[in-house]
Amino acid sequence: MPREWVIRYDQRAYIEVDTRITRALCSALPLLWDYTSECGHNARFDPFLDDSLAYGIGSGVIFGLHGSRGTSVVVALSCAAPRIDSTRRDAIVNNVGECLVLGIHFHEIFMKSIVERGIAPRSQGAPLSTRERECLALCARGQTSNDIAFKLGISERTVQFHFDGIRSKLGAATRQEVVAKGIAEGLICM
Repeated sequence: MPREWVIRYDQRAYIEVDTRITRALCSALPLLWDYTSECGHNARFDPFLDDSLAYGIGSGVIFGLHGSRGTSVVVALSCAAPRIDSTRRDAIVNNVGECLVLGIHFHEIFMKSIVERGIAPRSQGAPLSTRERECLALCARGQTSNDIAFKLGISERTVQFHFDGIRSKLGAATRQEVVAKGIAEGLICM
């Protein structure tokens, strides 16, 4: 996906409205989606769909995997076309097994070549989004993921997503380290 889109997705906290993520993580089956069929069902999701289409993401297949250390991983294969016609849908359905195998292999290769070798994420050093700052401040005041989710009106899984981003950006391994770095860098006022 375009780097500009990744930054925009992060800064606008689109994880909080991107229902494809929740649906992919709550099912063992891949989700085949397109702009045309998704638009018009959810007032909060529609502006996200419009924005993603403007960045060349109009349709695709998305599915969840279980990663190492008990993590959940989402794999998204995207296309610019806003509509999946019946011919393309049939082709995707006939090859969905290969899509899953591609996702599993990509994740394994990524983990071994990037994460396990300790290569810093591209997001390291990037500014925290407004929502990430809110999560960090609440965590520094002793709030749990459940407390933060309740206070911000989001799911606990979304809070975890925000902390994954915070850890990547601050180069921290744990929430405790995130809070310590947040204080040291002046991101948290105590």
